[in-house]
Amino acid sequence: MKYFDMATTIADAHVNDYHSRHKDSIEYWAPSPFYRLTKLPPRSKGKFGEDYVKRLLADRGYSILKAIDLKSDFRIVNGDQTSSVEVKTSFLWSGDTRGNYKFQQVRLIESYDLLLCLGLSRDNIKLYPFTKQDLEVGGSRYSVDFMNSQGILTVQHSKSSCWFSVSDSNSTNWHSTGDVAEAIRFIESYLSLSS
Repeated sequence: MKYFDMATTIADAHVNDYHSRHKDSIEYWAPSPFYRLTKLPPRSKGKFGEDYVKRLLADRGYSILKAIDLKSDFRIVNGDQTSSVEVKTSFLWSGDTRGNYKFQQVRLIESYDLLLCLGLSRDNIKLYPFTKQDLEVGGSRYSVDFMNSQGILTVQHSKSSCWFSVSDSNSTNWHSTGDVAEAIRFIESYLSLSS
């Protein structure tokens, strides 16, 4: 029992130290219905985002299919047209008063048609849609080089894997300002043009 008691004492010290170092984050998220999600591992947070977006689209009457390969999260069926979708989920970083969401490991070389960036704060949810063409190097609207020059995107290892920053202040010229209903209207418009 001596060893068990020693382990629990050390565990308590680690938990107390963690709580004292992350007090702002804990206080920020504690009143939120998303608080428990913040404690999950990154893959589980991402799975929540995928499930939420799938439900949004299924509730609008779209059929949702499994991805054919690992290069997207799922596919949306609209008539006889199928579009692949990649979902990235980010929680507002505590202490960030500007509303920046950072979407990590955005792989620009993957074969998805739509990138849907889901941002959660303690009392709000945002959805920013991008087409694959928007994000291609030298693309028409939001090329990697342009976004990098604007501080919106940070290249991680190469131009094929990026950290992508989205906030209300830099979304005014995008397909959506983050409003979920507005994003859904864009997605529906995109899907109808694709079919």
